[in-house]
Amino acid sequence: MLKRLKKDPSPKQAVIELIFAASIWGFGFVCARWALDFAGTFWMNAIRFYLAFLFAIPVIFSVPQLKNHFNWEQFWLAAWPGLFLSGTLVFQTAGLAYTSVTKSGFITVLYIVFVPFLEKLLLGKSIKKSHFIYVGVALVGSALICDFRGGNWNVGDLLTLICALMASSQIVFLEKQSQKIGSAFVFNVFQTFWAGIIPLVLALPFEPLPKFPVSAKVLGSMLILSFASTLL
Repeated sequence: MLKRLKKDPSPKQAVIELIFAASIWGFGFVCARWALDFAGTFWMNAIRFYLAFLFAIPVIFSVPQLKNHFNWEQFWLAAWPGLFLSGTLVFQTAGLAYTSVTKSGFITVLYIVFVPFLEKLLLGKSIKKSHFIYVGVALVGSALICDFRGGNWNVGDLLTLICALMASSQIVFLEKQSQKIGSAFVFNVFQTFWAGIIPLVLALPFEPLPKFPVSAKVLGSMLILSFASTLL
């Protein structure tokens, strides 16, 4: 399995993996909303990231193929994507405190609009005219799936829009660095470490400590956010 992962995936495999990721993230919106009963935006994200990071370390050191990529080069390579990932989830979670899960999901999808423009700005890639058609179809489809209706805009929607900008920035930086990534799993673990820094630094002075004991719903939500949405 690990040997196969070193090879470039086929387009079919890549699409399947992205669909699987989207299915996990979709449920992550709901889990994040539930987890806000346990802790504030910053504490919740700090805990989800570092819980995943600590769980992954013994896994890496027990598998030689993964341990070989556990080095400083990969650690620093994951810095910018990790910080953008942090911004994505911090702004998304903050937005969920004010807006609905449906609106949050739809606005976050706007990152597909931002990605090609950032590619042109940062990587010098041209934007094909056909891309705008694909973007339009994707947004209409997302609006129908979410049963999205405009109106009643609030600060939560603005925070979620910033989240979409952060998400698109992370994708572009991942594309820029993809050829240097030795192991997707190890890189993601390092990315998780970086992603936890900002919420932890902000949680300590600005938010009360998480509430204990926690309900089964909150505990399940945190485990899903940590091991499915974050690590897997």
